Amino acid sequence: MRRVAIIQARMSSSRFPGKSLRLLAGQPVIWHVLHRLALCNSIDEVVLATSTDATDDPLAVYAEEQGVRVVRGPLDNVLQRYVMAAEESEADVIVRVTGDAPLVDPGTIDRMVDALVEQDGDYCAIDPEHRTIHDGFEPFTASALLRVVELAGDDPANVEHVTPMMKRRPDLFRIVCLPSDPDVRIEDVRTSVDTPADLEFLAELYRRSGADAGDIDVRQVVSLVREHPELPDINAHVHQKTAFERTRMVLFRCDGGSVTGMGHVRRCLSLAAEFAERHGWGVRFALEGDEIAAEQVRRRGYGVEFVGPDLEVVEMAYRLRPDAVIMDTRSAISREDVVALREQGSVCAVVDDASDRRFEVDMAFYPPVPQALSLTWDGAHGDAHIGWEWVVLGREFASCPPRVEPATANVLVTMGGADPAGTTKQVASALAGMSGDFGITVVVGPAAGDAEIVDGSASQLRTRVLRDVADMCGVMSDATVAVASFGVTAYELACAGVPAVLLSATDDHALSASAFHEAGVAISIGLVDHASDAAVAQAVRSLLDDPVKRALMSENAQRLVDARGAGRIADLVVTCACAE
Repeated sequence: MRRVAIIQARMSSSRFPGKSLRLLAGQPVIWHVLHRLALCNSIDEVVLATSTDATDDPLAVYAEEQGVRVVRGPLDNVLQRYVMAAEESEADVIVRVTGDAPLVDPGTIDRMVDALVEQDGDYCAIDPEHRTIHDGFEPFTASALLRVVELAGDDPANVEHVTPMMKRRPDLFRIVCLPSDPDVRIEDVRTSVDTPADLEFLAELYRRSGADAGDIDVRQVVSLVREHPELPDINAHVHQKTAFERTRMVLFRCDGGSVTGMGHVRRCLSLAAEFAERHGWGVRFALEGDEIAAEQVRRRGYGVEFVGPDLEVVEMAYRLRPDAVIMDTRSAISREDVVALREQGSVCAVVDDASDRRFEVDMAFYPPVPQALSLTWDGAHGDAHIGWEWVVLGREFASCPPRVEPATANVLVTMGGADPAGTTKQVASALAGMSGDFGITVVVGPAAGDAEIVDGSASQLRTRVLRDVADMCGVMSDATVAVASFGVTAYELACAGVPAVLLSATDDHALSASAFHEAGVAISIGLVDHASDAAVAQAVRSLLDDPVKRALMSENAQRLVDARGAGRIADLVVTCACAE
């Protein structure tokens, strides 16, 4: 009797493209799966079942380099790929293994395969009475696989997930149940890699356990989580799709790069995380910008294509058929384009958009800045949502602790991801002439230039320079006062409760910044081009010398901005899309 582990994997995951080759503890996720299956005593061969799509070429090459047989079949028919792999490997017993489950347990697989054979079953399940740490593997017979194809081979759940019929029809399939070890029983812990948050959770397990790549023991994982129950919070929000749940997709149309700035991209990335992780949707980006912005999207695990300012997003939507299209762009997408998107079945939304396409979308979202409050909506197709509660920030800012000032005064200089106006240099010059016992932290964004000039200025100051910061919330928590260019950064500072001095690159930004000034959460000193060094220094000094004013500004800011706007927007869009 030939026993074969067949791994299903592809690179075009809608929620986390390329996840099979993402690194975990220094090795690709798929390497972990192969490494652990090689430790099984019950497996005669391991086969990778991937697709014939060109996107899976790197995965196929990698598996072949690892000495694994590769069988390639239809991209959208996993069941057929299993039939092909079973036939080519002459399998009698199959262990279905998902390529995104790097903690598959060799010992448990051996026990399940042995039980399936000894009890002459069709399918083996582990302990339906208790939730366990185990994920990503299940043994069944080749004859059971062919029976599924014969009886319900066109059922979408079986086509995508292979085994739903085996588990739901005990009248047709003999199910063997194996009791679980109490040491592996645990609730609400995700160990498959569906999103970047899942990979972060697994990386933290490896870091805390000290295990070498591929060698962490699942019982050790359970023990670690029991000792540190906060660990699953890293990916507890990630939605676990069921076998019968249709995969939906959201397409983001945004601008970004070293010239236009990174604010639109950052907002869309925050929204994308809500759709992918909390709702289980696939995510794609249509980007008008440069490679710097595209790399930020890829680093978060989302697919991205470059588009132009006109109909290319409509053409892309016709190809992808997204359930929703969210536009955070200043490009000339017309009202007619939006109507075309809606007619092909996409829910449409805009973020912070004053153009006339707002009249045709299903919903529009704005912070309560003067421009938004003055917009008219006569004849609009959808609804406008205006308020601080719709501000889009990353989820990390939702967990910012109550404001506690650092013991030593520190001025944070942060001009966003790109700083196209070169404001960092100007502010550094203004602060250089100030006296007083305070430190300076300068954050240089991933698309910002003039790094050497910043370093040159910094050498004359009590300054540290940080680039491409991963934990911006943590950096902000160490600031007494911030000087920032108006944009997404201003809202982040408000959420973190940091009193800020705001500079604006455009008249539009200056008008928006006035809402912060009126709300008592920041000091706006107008356009960068008109703000003198003396004006910057005076505004910073007024805050450093007035702890009562700082405390009041901090309290006002954290009351207004709670960083849950992205979740609220995603919830509304999902509800609308699922109702249609």
